[in-house]
Amino acid sequence: LKRMVCASGAVRGHPSLAFAYSFWSARNMKRLLTVIVVLTLVSPVVAQTEETAPAPTTASSVDLLDDLWMFQDAVPVPAGEVDLRFSFGWQSALKPGGTGDTFQLTPALYWGVVENFELNAKVPIWVGDGGDRYVFDEGNYDSYVGVVWRVAEQADGGMFDIALAGNFRIPTGKKSNGVDYEARLALTHSYDSGVRSHFILWGEVLNGDINKTLRDKAAGAVTAVDVFNFFENYDDERDFQWGGTIGVDYPLCADGAVRLIFDYSYRTSIIEGNNGWHMAEVGWEWDITEADKFGMSFSGSIDRAANAPKAAAVVTYARALTF
Repeated sequence: LKRMVCASGAVRGHPSLAFAYSFWSARNMKRLLTVIVVLTLVSPVVAQTEETAPAPTTASSVDLLDDLWMFQDAVPVPAGEVDLRFSFGWQSALKPGGTGDTFQLTPALYWGVVENFELNAKVPIWVGDGGDRYVFDEGNYDSYVGVVWRVAEQADGGMFDIALAGNFRIPTGKKSNGVDYEARLALTHSYDSGVRSHFILWGEVLNGDINKTLRDKAAGAVTAVDVFNFFENYDDERDFQWGGTIGVDYPLCADGAVRLIFDYSYRTSIIEGNNGWHMAEVGWEWDITEADKFGMSFSGSIDRAANAPKAAAVVTYARALTF
């Protein structure tokens, strides 16, 4: 089985991979999460051969699925390629305002416009009984548009692949307003062993007003306790938020088709007065064919900071439409 998964000819001979999601309740979703965690830890091991060592790789040859991770590498989608990606995620309940665990389906489009320049767009859709973000309604939330520009390559003699990214939140969701702006600096360094290390620093200016939504919600609350629950620890949302991530990815197969990823992130809290978030993440990606990718990630709060998700999991499937 190990040889079948890691051998390039055997793996890439399968034209497609089908998925079925039948767990929508919180109880069944948590059972599914257990399976995801096990697969996250076991599947890459199954995929590694005993006879071969990981082959050297370069940053230019690997483009991680940004949808899975709390960071992005410094490698844009190749020029002329269009990636259609679908992600499904689970996140533990956020308080106050959250009615339970949240589930999110996110279609996304990534386009390599020219060499070293990428455009992307995504629209998260909150689903299920707990499918809300704080006090926002179920369904389509805001749209996100992003650009990635790789300004330097390690292959040209530098220490890193260096990319600048900009992300914009467009208030297409119900009860949402304002446009948020995020800037990122991504550094990726490749080693001869095939291991890559990453450093990401980001800052975001928020122009939306979550407090107005909270006030409107609290105005219709039945009891004083309900009002207190809405406003507890929500004195003010930070107008400027920032964070950083360090991570590593490692090829488990000789052809680099399966990669294991670890990362640690720190970010400011969403609400003034709360402690910052310390988050850890682990997962893997599998290049099934030249056009198909699949991956899983599992993350959690290290210090269980207020309003930080205690645990989360995501699965992503990507299909390259053109080459």
